[in-house]
Amino acid sequence: MKPVGIDLGTTNSAIAILDEFGKGEIVPVDSDRVTPSIVSFPTDENIVSVGRQAKNDLISDPSSVVQHVKRDMGTNKTYSVREHEYNPQQISSFTLKRLYEYTKNEQGEIGPVVITVPAAFNEAQRQATMQAGELAGFNVGHIINEPTAAALAYASSGNSLSGKVMIYDMGGGTFDVTIAKIENKDVNCITSQGDLKLGGIDFDEAIYEIIRKQYRNEHKAELPDPDDENGKHFEFLIKAEELKISLSKREKAVTTIYGDSGPCRIEITRSEFEGAISTLIAKSEMLCETALDDAGIKPSEIDNVILVGGSTRIPAIRDSIKKLTGKDPLDNVNPDECVAIGAAIYSGLKSQDLTPAQKQAMSDIAIKDVCGHFYGTKYLNVDEKTEIQEMAVKTLIKKDTPIPVEVSETFYTVYEDQDSVHIEITQAQEDVSDPAFVMVVHEGTFELPKGRPAQQPIKVTYRYTGNATMEAEFLDVNSKRKYLATLDMESIGGSTAELSAGVNDFEIED
Repeated sequence: MKPVGIDLGTTNSAIAILDEFGKGEIVPVDSDRVTPSIVSFPTDENIVSVGRQAKNDLISDPSSVVQHVKRDMGTNKTYSVREHEYNPQQISSFTLKRLYEYTKNEQGEIGPVVITVPAAFNEAQRQATMQAGELAGFNVGHIINEPTAAALAYASSGNSLSGKVMIYDMGGGTFDVTIAKIENKDVNCITSQGDLKLGGIDFDEAIYEIIRKQYRNEHKAELPDPDDENGKHFEFLIKAEELKISLSKREKAVTTIYGDSGPCRIEITRSEFEGAISTLIAKSEMLCETALDDAGIKPSEIDNVILVGGSTRIPAIRDSIKKLTGKDPLDNVNPDECVAIGAAIYSGLKSQDLTPAQKQAMSDIAIKDVCGHFYGTKYLNVDEKTEIQEMAVKTLIKKDTPIPVEVSETFYTVYEDQDSVHIEITQAQEDVSDPAFVMVVHEGTFELPKGRPAQQPIKVTYRYTGNATMEAEFLDVNSKRKYLATLDMESIGGSTAELSAGVNDFEIED
């Protein structure tokens, strides 16, 4: 069975296999090396379209189309299409299923799949991504951070990388920057920063605002609002995307759009575009500077910059990187494909079913990732002097801790005859003690034996796995009772069994 990796992107997705020589190889789906992450429901029948055909439906029937769901992963967001409700996991599962089934038909039996996620994804978003794979009907062997997968693809491509490397990952909807040390095929991540709502979509919308202004000046009329729920603006966003791509190659781009008040010739210069996106690029620069500070590395100490994601083709982004680091960034591996290729290589590293040639290729590859957030627990803190009680947060696993990692700490019951502990597992971007500045990723009740004095020890153990997910165990030391904490996906759209009923009956169009 062939190891498989999938880059589940906001705007485009890709799938790769580990070939017989142990190299990652993109599998073109319908002759496309990347597949638009777009799903449409063309009729009232149980049929869905994925990819290129669904993108065509953006113009002909926009109300039947769902896209950009990656930004909503791990939330309770729903999409209403043809009188049915779907959540992000269900929509993503259709894209994943299309990639998986096509590859299986072309390549034969394939093994557990590795799916990539942004380094900045929180626990709920990671679990939701894995659930989407389960809904698609395959075994999600592991997940891996996208910049880490890209670094793995570069390190395994024959490019001689050595030293401190910045992985700059600007895709269609999300941005990550990771600082790593790479020696040949040894990838050691140090830290990451990211913004889950910064990417190509935002650049398209910036161009659309220029288009709207020019159309308003020409016709004294308005084009559809970008927040229009009926999707009437989709066809103009496609035009905006085409202009963006053209401006990466030319100093000026021209097109004609057809609004309700008539046609309008649109002309945009590169400098006009760059002015419109300057604040977005400034955001990415600040995140790069924060990552460098966290890593304790000066910009001048960066040896190489790796470009990941289609948005890195924008000249202003490349200029920004060079200004910050003094280095011309590398794009030796296709920025649209390197994440999927790296995921396939990582799938090979985790596989127990390799050929001798694949094993040899994997033998000198090593990878070390880090925890992307601070994980802690809420507890009742009692001031020893004032005896004032207040809820506080205790961090157990710190951001940028190399994974896998296991940390334990003992807390104590507060009251006599205390028969339960209210458990709240927290996640944060900073090491804080104030509960107001953390996200609760799990909440539950740990039942304890009755009739005991106060100060009974509760051993809390957090594990951040090599699969980039968090596990927690609460042990009542004296009674040996345990509470195992896992993220409850039922609170984020429903259980896998419940959601399966909404996707299993659908046939995906070829």
